[in-house]
Amino acid sequence: MTITEAMVTRARTLPADSTLFEARSFYLYPIPNRDTDLEIHIADEMLRGRLARPGVDTGGFSLEFDSRDLVGVPPALRLWVASYAVPDFLLAAYVETDREEYFFAARDYVLGWEEYERRSWGPRGLLWNDHAIASRVRVLGEFWRLYRERPDYDPAVGVAVLRQAARYGKFLSDPAHFTFATNHGVMQNLGLLQLSLAFPTLPRSEEFRKLAVERLGAQMAFFMDEEGVIRENSAGYQAFGLEMLALTFRSLTRLETPVPPEWARRYARGLDFLARLRRPDGSLPVSGDTDGAPLQGRPRVLTVDEKGMSSALQPWSPPKPSVATSVFPAAGYWIDWDGLSTWPQVAALRQSVMTWSSPPPPGHKHADDLSVLIWSDGYAWLTGVGYWPYDLPGREVAESWASANGPHGSTEQRDSERTVALNASGSSEALSAVDVERRGPGDYVARRQLIHLRPDVWLIIDHVQTAGTEQNTSLWTIAPGIELHPGMSPHSFELSASGPAASMRVSFLGSPGTALAQFQGSNAPFAGWQVVDSRPVPTSAIAVTQPAGPSRLAVVYQRVGAPGGDGIAIGEPVFSQSDAGDTWELLVGGALELRRVGDQVISTRREGSAVRTDTLTLAPGTDVWGDVEKTRRAFEEMSAQFPRFQDQMSRRAKVTYLLLALLLAQEIGLAMIGKYRPGAERLLRVTGIVAWIGLAAWLHFSFVWSWATVPANVAALSPALWCLLRRPGASKRFTYNHWNEK
Repeated sequence: MTITEAMVTRARTLPADSTLFEARSFYLYPIPNRDTDLEIHIADEMLRGRLARPGVDTGGFSLEFDSRDLVGVPPALRLWVASYAVPDFLLAAYVETDREEYFFAARDYVLGWEEYERRSWGPRGLLWNDHAIASRVRVLGEFWRLYRERPDYDPAVGVAVLRQAARYGKFLSDPAHFTFATNHGVMQNLGLLQLSLAFPTLPRSEEFRKLAVERLGAQMAFFMDEEGVIRENSAGYQAFGLEMLALTFRSLTRLETPVPPEWARRYARGLDFLARLRRPDGSLPVSGDTDGAPLQGRPRVLTVDEKGMSSALQPWSPPKPSVATSVFPAAGYWIDWDGLSTWPQVAALRQSVMTWSSPPPPGHKHADDLSVLIWSDGYAWLTGVGYWPYDLPGREVAESWASANGPHGSTEQRDSERTVALNASGSSEALSAVDVERRGPGDYVARRQLIHLRPDVWLIIDHVQTAGTEQNTSLWTIAPGIELHPGMSPHSFELSASGPAASMRVSFLGSPGTALAQFQGSNAPFAGWQVVDSRPVPTSAIAVTQPAGPSRLAVVYQRVGAPGGDGIAIGEPVFSQSDAGDTWELLVGGALELRRVGDQVISTRREGSAVRTDTLTLAPGTDVWGDVEKTRRAFEEMSAQFPRFQDQMSRRAKVTYLLLALLLAQEIGLAMIGKYRPGAERLLRVTGIVAWIGLAAWLHFSFVWSWATVPANVAALSPALWCLLRRPGASKRFTYNHWNEK
C-alpha cells in the first residue's frame, strides 16, 4: 500500500486528539496494577537497558531496537516486548513527566522496529504474532497522537508511521492469519477497529471497520453463548473476554457504529455470570487457564443504550451474585452460594462450583471435567492448578488431568474422546446438589455428585468404572496458605488456614484398594501446585488411586471453625451405599445423617434432643444437545472459511538443504553407474523421477503442509491426524490457538 503525502497531512488532524487519547487506554496486554508510578519505574529501567515487568524475571535488552531481543529476552517477556512494551511505557512516562528523553527513546525504537520489520522476509520470535500485532496498533496510535503536533515533526517519520499501520491492517485482515477460534480473533478484530479509529486516512480504513464487525458477528455464535458464558473453558477468560468486548463496543461507538442488540444482551448476561463466579476478594474459581490471584479491578465495563451506543469505560463495581444457585448445562458450570445475605463479609460466605466445560471451541480447555472447587472463609479449600506459564516446563501436564480433581484413568490423555452430561441438580434453604456423568474414552464411566449441606458440610461422591486394567485416579489440590496435617484416621486430614482461625476436616472414604499419597510442589509426579500472579507456587495435594474395575470414593469436607466458634466438628464420617449410585448414606458421628434415595437427598441433624430433617428433590438435567450442536456448527462453518496458516519457514529451509544434498548425491551416483552400465542408469533415473514425485507430494501435503482447519473438538480427530497436527513444528494452536505465541 502506497502512503501518500496527502494521507499523512490529513492524518495530522484526523481523528481528534480526544479520540486518540481515549484509545490509548485500550490495552490488549494489560499489566496488573498499572499506574503512573509503575509506568515511570518501568520506563526508567528501560532507559537503563532493563525490562522489569512485575511478576516475571527481569532481562536486559537494547534500547536502540535490536531484532535479537525478539528471541534473546527471557521467554516470559517475549510477547510483552513484541507487543511494543518499550515504546508503550516510555511514552506513558513522557506524558506524565514531559521528559524528552523518554519520547526520543520511544521514537527511535519505533523507527528502528519499522525499518527492520518492513525488510523482514520471515518472522523472528513473535514479530508476526497476532496478539502482538493487535497490541502494537494501540501504541502506534499513541505515538502518532504525541508526534503529529510536535515542532520537530518530520514528514518522513509520518510516512513510516502510516506505512507501519497499513502493514498491520494488511496482516490483521488477512484470512490466512485470522485466529478465529479464541479471544485472539477478537483481539485481531479489535486491532482492525483501532486502526480504523486511529488512522482514518488509510485507504482501507473503512474496509477494516466493516471486516471486523462482520468477522466478530460470526465469532459471537460460539465465542459467547446466549447465556453470556465466554466459551474459553476458564473463569479467568470470562473476565478477559468481557474486557475485550467492552473495548470493542467502545471502539464501535467512537466509529459511530451501533453495537448489535444481541451482542449487548450477551455482554450484559456475561457480566452477570462473572458476578456469580467472582468472590468478594476478587478471586475466581481456578478452572482452566485462570490465575489464582484476584482480578484487581478487571474487567473495565460499560453499558450500551437502546441505540447501540456505549458509555465510556469504567471500573467494574461487581454486585453480589443475583441468585444463590445457578446451573449452565451447555457451558458446563454449576455455581452455589450460601450466606449471600452477609455479602461481602466472608465469614459466613460459602461458594461451591462444579465444572464440566467442553469444546467447542477448544481454547484454554484443561482436562478438568467434573472438577469441584470449594471456597469458604476467604480461602480456597479445594482448587485447581490454574494458568501455568507457557514458557515454563510442565505446561503440558498442567493442562492435563493433574490440573484439577476430576476422576480419570491413570493413563488417560488430556484430549481423550469423552462426553459429559448433567444428570440432575437442585437447591433448597438447607441443601444443594448436582449430579454429573461423563463417558469415555471407551468403556470408562465416571459419575460425580456434589452435595452441600448448608453451611458447613460438603460431600463429593464418585462412582467409576474403568476400562480394562487401568486404575482410576484423582488429584485434590489445596490452595497456598492452607496447611495440611494428618487427621484422626489414615484416610483423613486436617486443613488449617494461616490467616483467620478457620479449618476443615477432609476425609477420603474409598472402596477396597484405595490408596492416598500426599504431595507438595512435586514435578514427578506433577502434583501440589497453584499458579498465583503468573508464578507456580508449591502447595499441598492429595492423590487418590483406586484399582481397575468399579470403584467408589466419598470425600467429606467439614468446616471446623475457630475454637468455640460456629464450626461443627462432628466426628469421623462413615459412608455406605447400595449398588446404585443414587442410593447411599453418610453418617457423621451421631449428629448427622445424609442420604440419597432416588431423586431425593435427605439430611437429618441432631442437636441434643432436637432433630431436623430436610429433603431436596433433584430436577433432571435439561437436554442441551441442540445448543451444543448449534455452537459446533457455527464453529465448524468458520473453521472451513478460515483455514489456519502454519509457519513452516524453518522446516522448509531445512528440507531445502536436505533435498539439495540428496539431489547432488543422486547425480553423483547416477554418473558413476552410467559410466559402467548406461542401461541401468536410465532405468534408475526413471525410478528416481517417480520417487521425487512421491516425495514432493508427501512433503507438500503432509510434512510442510501450510493449511489446516481447526477442529471443533480436538478429541474427535483420528489418531493419525492428531499426530500430524501435534508433530514438531506444528504449534498448539489447534487446541489453544496460541499460534506462534507461546
